Amino acid sequence: MLDVDLRWRNPEGYKLTFRRVRDHIHRRLAATHGREQQRAIFDEKYLFRNLPSIMSPIDWSDWGRHYPEQAQPADREQILELVARWEGEESRAIAQRWLHARGVPCPAPLCEPAPPTALPTSL
Repeated sequence: MLDVDLRWRNPEGYKLTFRRVRDHIHRRLAATHGREQQRAIFDEKYLFRNLPSIMSPIDWSDWGRHYPEQAQPADREQILELVARWEGEESRAIAQRWLHARGVPCPAPLCEPAPPTALPTSL
């Protein structure tokens, strides 16, 4: 509500405040890593939430409660099952090779050599 009110009452003050907040977030993005950088990304997404080109269906009440994590070896089979279910076995084989190339090892009992499939050049 303050956002809308300031934009209506003082457009120049709104622009100045917006730029200052944006610059602060950009400094945080450049100076942080990991979870703190993800929080800065969330802040920037929220800052631009009203731009038509940025808008997407977001449940703002859950925003910032969930963070992506790096895949672990224990996640490998579940990832491959999801890929196979939604994209088929050929994509599963590609994902298996991609995970291996990214250093997500396969637990020994689940390992199976991936069939030779050319990896796309634009992953």
